[in-house]
Amino acid sequence: LDKMAFLDYIRDERLREFCFEGIRKHDLVRWGIYVPIMNALGRDISANAPAAYRYGGNAGLNTTERNVLFPIPNTEITINKQIVQNPGW
Repeated sequence: LDKMAFLDYIRDERLREFCFEGIRKHDLVRWGIYVPIMNALGRDISANAPAAYRYGGNAGLNTTERNVLFPIPNTEITINKQIVQNPGW
């Protein structure tokens, strides 16, 4: 396999192996593909799910770069003047 095919294979394998362990988001963020994958998933659910379940795609459609990082607590920003808040927060 070439480099990209191998990376795709690893991503696919981790998707299947850890599907119910709650670490998928961390993998997608680490690989830098969290936002596009979630947006694509939201579009797919909105287009193909039965009408009663299309609301499930809203979380994916509303995912933005803001959702990649958590906000830094205000107490930390107040104490340490050199910390800047994460983008979008």
